[in-house]
Amino acid sequence: MNDAAVLGKGTQITSVNGANPSQNTYQMDGVAINNSGNLGNGGDQSVAAGIGIPSPDAIEEFKVQTSTYDASYGRNPGANVNVVTKSGGNQFHGDAFEFFRNTVLNARDFFDKQPAPRGILDQNQFGGVFGGPIKKDKLFFFGSYQGTRSKNGIAGQGLTSGVFLPNIPNETRGTAQFANDLANATCGAFTFGPTVQGPAASCNHTGDTPPGPNNQGPENISSVALAILNLAGPGDKGYYIPTPSVDSGCTPFGPEYKCQFSEPAIYSEDQFIVNGDYLINSKETLQTRYFYTRNPQVVTLGGYLPGEPQTNFYSNHNAVLKLTSLLSNTFTNEAHISFQRNLGLNSDTPPDSTTPAALGMTAAFAGEKYPPGIWTLVDGVHFFDAFSPAHEVTNQFQYADQIAWSHGKHTIRAGFEFERVQYTVTAGAARGFLLMLTFEDFLVGGPGNILLNLSNEGNAPNGEQLHGYRLNDSSAFAQDDWKLNSRLTLNLGLRWEFDGNLHDKYGNLTNLWPSLLASVPVPAAPTGSPANYAGYVVPDNYTTRYGNPALPTGVLKTGSGYSLADHPPYSNFAPRVGFAWQPTHSANLVVRGGFGLFYDRVWFDAFVHGFQGNSPYGVSLNYGPGPNAFTLQNPFPSFPLGTFLQRYSSLACAPDGTTCTGTSSALNTNFLSPTIHTPLVRQYNLNVQYEFASRWVLEIGYVGSSGINLMDVYRNYNTAQLATSANPINGQTANTLANIGLRVPYLGYQAGGLQGTDFVGISNYNSLQVTLRKQFSHGLTMQAAYTWSKSLSDLVPDAATGGYLGANSNDPQDLRQQYGPSFYNRPQRLSVNYQYNLQIGERAGITGKLVNGWSVAGVTTVQDGNSLTISDSTAGSIYGIPNARAELCPGSIPVKNPGSIESQIAAQQGYLNTAAFCAPPTGGIYGDGTGFGDSRVGFVLGPGQFNWDIALIKLTTITEGQSLLFRTEFYNAFNHPQFSNPNTAAGSGFTISSTSVNPRLIQFGLKYIF
Repeated sequence: MNDAAVLGKGTQITSVNGANPSQNTYQMDGVAINNSGNLGNGGDQSVAAGIGIPSPDAIEEFKVQTSTYDASYGRNPGANVNVVTKSGGNQFHGDAFEFFRNTVLNARDFFDKQPAPRGILDQNQFGGVFGGPIKKDKLFFFGSYQGTRSKNGIAGQGLTSGVFLPNIPNETRGTAQFANDLANATCGAFTFGPTVQGPAASCNHTGDTPPGPNNQGPENISSVALAILNLAGPGDKGYYIPTPSVDSGCTPFGPEYKCQFSEPAIYSEDQFIVNGDYLINSKETLQTRYFYTRNPQVVTLGGYLPGEPQTNFYSNHNAVLKLTSLLSNTFTNEAHISFQRNLGLNSDTPPDSTTPAALGMTAAFAGEKYPPGIWTLVDGVHFFDAFSPAHEVTNQFQYADQIAWSHGKHTIRAGFEFERVQYTVTAGAARGFLLMLTFEDFLVGGPGNILLNLSNEGNAPNGEQLHGYRLNDSSAFAQDDWKLNSRLTLNLGLRWEFDGNLHDKYGNLTNLWPSLLASVPVPAAPTGSPANYAGYVVPDNYTTRYGNPALPTGVLKTGSGYSLADHPPYSNFAPRVGFAWQPTHSANLVVRGGFGLFYDRVWFDAFVHGFQGNSPYGVSLNYGPGPNAFTLQNPFPSFPLGTFLQRYSSLACAPDGTTCTGTSSALNTNFLSPTIHTPLVRQYNLNVQYEFASRWVLEIGYVGSSGINLMDVYRNYNTAQLATSANPINGQTANTLANIGLRVPYLGYQAGGLQGTDFVGISNYNSLQVTLRKQFSHGLTMQAAYTWSKSLSDLVPDAATGGYLGANSNDPQDLRQQYGPSFYNRPQRLSVNYQYNLQIGERAGITGKLVNGWSVAGVTTVQDGNSLTISDSTAGSIYGIPNARAELCPGSIPVKNPGSIESQIAAQQGYLNTAAFCAPPTGGIYGDGTGFGDSRVGFVLGPGQFNWDIALIKLTTITEGQSLLFRTEFYNAFNHPQFSNPNTAAGSGFTISSTSVNPRLIQFGLKYIF
């Protein structure tokens, strides 16, 4: 369901009939316009531009296909949305419009409480269209412009909510007294380090009797943390990290303060369409279509603390040249060439005095001028954007031809398509990213307090990653719509798709093959032997321009531009079968059904993580929980750019996992599976349509699908295993945090340090779908659609990797234990849309101008919440990987808290019952660590939604051919608060801090049509 308060294009990810939201295809004027580099949806995200969305007034028609469409459509197995833009004609026609929103017309968001000022949402959308003849009956034009100007303090880009800060003393910072007072204020708070057991945080231990557990002197707050706490805030706001007791956005919440900040984000859009149609002769027509949009944003917050604005620039170019030829009365040919360009550029402005040197930090690499990003997982505090500056551009060239032949009872279509993609990326993250469990971990900033580190030093001039990816795709199809008789039609089709893989024009495509790692013994030291480099694979255009004089012996060089064992499949044939049967002579009953195979062209952003930061052109640093030497002052290991990192391990422990000695390379490497599979979804449906009364149609059907070879990203292949005396691992018969490095499948790599992109996921979807439609009559048209469904998968979004679908919920090697409801699963959904022309009666004169032409329209949506998986960042430590699933307490303890969400929030109570979750299992086989929790994937639903969007419309005829349309639109008309999912981390309180649907927004629109 759309959120009218979303910044920008106002789009959300959409799952259709069990397909992953990334599996939808969007076409404009018959050409796929998906940005191959991102999720494939309309919204701009991170550094990837979404698809361009044309002005509604420029759209002639659109078609949405949701399941088992014919063989002429492919690319992805989700919905297929095709938009056709308008053409000119022999008459001049067009319109001009203005749509207006203002904060004074809007209701407050549920969390936007007085006396704080109301969250700002001001927007103007204006423009128009114009078309007509250049030469009558021969040459026509059509043009469109739409501009949008928006200030938004409600959307996430201009809002930070759910931040929890400790009681930072309200006093001058930068003094010893402040450090002592802060240490006392936070003493005893839970931290993750240094022993993964949760010792007390940042205490002033002077005078303890007996001495405290971390008796380190006056206080143990990191000097880097103190330097960050002393940074000035924006304008007159005091400090960058606010003092919550005096900040108007913070309110007491137990021993902490819960904070929300609002500062309007800025969005502007200018889009243009220029279309031309040339009737060459009676049998040939040439069409041109060009669409351009630019969508810059100033993200003032975006989940971060105030004072670090980010600038995101996005743009789209879509151009099509199409020739349609009528070769005979029964045979036509359509050929087109097209070009799409999608551009994203991200940058940020950190607060003053935040260079690593000024903060007292050792930078990720020499010359880095930006601080690393720092996130606290439980408290939701984000500061410094780790993933900019970054730049991404995708150029897509497409060539296609299609024929259509009507022959007797057959309508035959066939065609082919070739696409060339250029995907150039300058990736961020060179400055580094530090993940900590709590704000107190940040304050201590000592060994073990940093839960996860990510840094990419790259080959670009400023340390960024630079890749020039290239790819070719092809497809072909044949489709026969065969009308056997007046009551039965068969739809028979076959589609072939070749989804190519990336190569890099710069040779930066190093991969890693786990099979090569297993083929050699692990060296005990970095001696430069072939075994030290075993596993690395480079393409034949690999270069040595990063300091390496030659390719080290042991690194495998392929004979192609790919670092894969084989090419992508050539055998992706997809049959499609459908039928429409009228079982009786009456035309009011139709049975339809179909089956088809649908391949998925995956988005590049998920592909590239297999080799984005690998040696020698990049260094990816990452470590999980457990003792480590890294601190806020020195958070990054030192690895030189331009060399292949060597694998080695001299670790040794007593059989019981104690008395450990030696060292390890502790590498962290991503890879892409050497054998590529194309994700495949099998779709099937059967439905009955019955016109039970004039203009009333009831449709009841079953829609299902099953997916195999689905792509999983960042799957961990090096989880430490559990050793026993009966099944020892590298001589270990017991499990301790100290011997994790000996219990991993691949020595020399961190637990969690060998992450692969593979094609092993599965999915399953089954649904009952009921639709009631009324065609327009007596002033009313409406449609009600109800879906009862279940979507299952063994792929789960991973917050630690940016939400990519992976297989890292508990044991990554056992996908069966994480098979459950998909994250986008909503079991029940009802949507009703309608328009009713008010039957006031036709009046003449001035009275008629006032009372004629009124109508009311709207959309009502009722749906269950999404499936939630509850995590616990303290679980699974004995396996060397953080953030496993939470442990359910024994007994029948209700998981959800009773009462309304409003009452839960008022009582400072979470959405879920904290008493239902216990500490993860310890002791016994888990030694001095913790095991996985036993709660299931997606076992509880988040908050549902019940929303009314209503429009009151007045159409006034001015003269023949001219009219004025006035609209008043009420989004969430009854201002019903509908809540986002709670924090799903155990220990967070399962709090809800935002809404999923806007508060009531009122928009006025005026349009002149001629």
